[in-house]
Amino acid sequence: MKKILIALTALAFVTSAVPAKAGDEAAYAIGGLIGGLILGDALSNNHRHGHHYPREVYVYEQTPQYVRLCRTEWTGYYDHYGRYVQQPRRICEWVPR
Repeated sequence: MKKILIALTALAFVTSAVPAKAGDEAAYAIGGLIGGLILGDALSNNHRHGHHYPREVYVYEQTPQYVRLCRTEWTGYYDHYGRYVQQPRRICEWVPR
């Protein structure tokens, strides 16, 4: 938005290259003052003052009633070559807190 306003202002200055007449100096000065105020307000108003962001939301969670406890047991077996193979087995259970 800022770039568009600057481009339009530059375009207005380039296209209005007509010299001011002696009787219209006050009108041009007032018009320039009003236009400068409008342009300055548009450029300085960046809408980042915090009121456009959502408020902080507090979420209250219940504490969990159960806790998961896990342990690893090693089980083994003999394969068909006679070697002993161990495999980990994970056992988990839910325990009340």
